[in-house]
Amino acid sequence: MKTICVDDEPLAVEYTLRQCTRLHEIEEAKGFTDALLALDWLRAHPVDLAILDINMPQIDGITMAARIKQISPQTAILFLTAYKEYAFDAYAVHPTGYLLKPVSQEKLAA
Repeated sequence: MKTICVDDEPLAVEYTLRQCTRLHEIEEAKGFTDALLALDWLRAHPVDLAILDINMPQIDGITMAARIKQISPQTAILFLTAYKEYAFDAYAVHPTGYLLKPVSQEKLAA
């Protein structure tokens, strides 16, 4: 499975990428701290899973998820955020999941 991780916090991207590399289902994982750059990259590099933060400065994760679905409808969306209050709004884009930071290896694997 090819995966991207998008979070405006570099340490969060590094942590999530480390967690992804430990999962045998994920064959490739790429991280971004710039959501718009990630969207541009996705146009040429389809992925199976996008792990997104919600609260980001350039574009919020929910809007980004909607744009990803326009580019690549088959891409699964997993929100990984510190904000539980966005959960209801996030489900409007039909994500695969909504996890709160910090995420354990077990929860990410599930």
